[in-house]
Amino acid sequence: MVSGDVRAPLVDADMIVFEGDRIVAVGHEARLGGVGKADLVINAEGATVAPGFIDSHAHLEMPEFRKDLEEVIQRAKVSGIDHIFTVGTEKRD
Repeated sequence: MVSGDVRAPLVDADMIVFEGDRIVAVGHEARLGGVGKADLVINAEGATVAPGFIDSHAHLEMPEFRKDLEEVIQRAKVSGIDHIFTVGTEKRD
């Protein structure tokens, strides 16, 4: 796992524990054994697990996006983006 922490950028882990939508623990199952019963277990062996991404530069106010806004947002969700920030609008007369 890539932690984002420059002091320890790579974390050797085989388990990620969530409470709701928050990560509360990352490590090895043998060390995290006391986390309780899981509501859902996903076997991601051989896969890459990534958090939701943020699109920090969008122009959703532009006419070409406004007309299909729901579709644009749905496509972003399917692509792993869970937050979109629009950068504002251009003032027009």
